[in-house]
Amino acid sequence: MPRSAVLNLRIEPEVKADAEKLFGSFGLTVTDAVNVFLRQSIMIGGFPFELVQQRPNMVIQTAEASSGRPPFEFGCMNGQIWMSDDFDAPLEDFQEYME
Repeated sequence: MPRSAVLNLRIEPEVKADAEKLFGSFGLTVTDAVNVFLRQSIMIGGFPFELVQQRPNMVIQTAEASSGRPPFEFGCMNGQIWMSDDFDAPLEDFQEYME
């Protein structure tokens, strides 16, 4: 059996219980999950996910919102966008940009 080092973590009891439930659904222990996290971090040289800071009450201003236009809705471009039958064929509408 390979040697192992002990890592003590202090976390809130609710976080531990939620983590045990989540990782248990994958057949893993929290220890297994921490090992996966650490190995993945070492392999890529950083966090294996994007770190972002959420700010309370932060409103993201989109171009549509700042222009006064309503935001796009599913299906609003129906009939205005099309795809060529031949994926490799250049679209005639953009020929001038490809030269």
